[in-house]
Parts: sequence; structure tokens; C-alpha cells
Amino acid sequence: MFQARDLNNSLQTLRRRFDARHQELYGFQVESPVEIVNLRAIGIGQVADIKPPKMALESPDGSAAMINERPVYFDKKSYTTAVYERNILKAGNEIAGPALISQTDSTTLIHPDHLARMMNTSISLSIP
Repeated sequence: MFQARDLNNSLQTLRRRFDARHQELYGFQVESPVEIVNLRAIGIGQVADIKPPKMALESPDGSAAMINERPVYFDKKSYTTAVYERNILKAGNEIAGPALISQTDSTTLIHPDHLARMMNTSISLSIP
């Protein structure tokens, strides 16, 4: 693991280590600039307890967040399925399946006859 303390010196050290490893693996060094594509960082420290903000409950009607419809297969049968934008839904909104709740990093699938209820920071699914 590479531990950075001083960014300028750390970048020079990182480049030297990259060049050495590249030489070891491929038999030559790269003379051109190197681009870091993925960088993972771990931070360790103490923080105060984080409490998500309480959101006032809205009406169950979440239709304002519906962005389109598309066919989706459930158990080999096609259903016209509403697609909702997650960041538009409010706490208290309810979404009856079949539906999709889309957000940047994931999609929540709500089967026919199931119900999703938006909570303060999560989605609660009711499955009959």
C-alpha cells in the first residue's frame, strides 16, 4: 500500500514506483506523461454522529417523479412499467408496481402487486 504524506513528493515517489513496476512487468519504462485513471483513498479519523435530516412526509402521490414508461418482463409477461426519478421522489410517496425507480448508481425494481414507500433516506418495499 502506498501512503501519501506530502503530495508533491508522493507523486514523484508514485511515478518512480510505477516506472519500476512497469519495467518489471513489461521490460521497458514509459517516457511520456502517465495519467492516473483510478485512485482509491481511505480516510481514517473521528467524526461526530451524522444524523440524516428529517424530511416532512408528503402525500402518497409520487406521479410528479414519473419520467417515462417502458415495457418490462416479469415472469415471462410484458408489463407497461412506469419509471420514476429517485431524486424527485419525496418521503411519503408511494409507488405501486410494476415500476422502476432510477437513480445514478442503481435501479430499484418493483414487481407487479408490490408497493414501494419512500422513507426519509430509503425505500420500503411491501410484498404481499
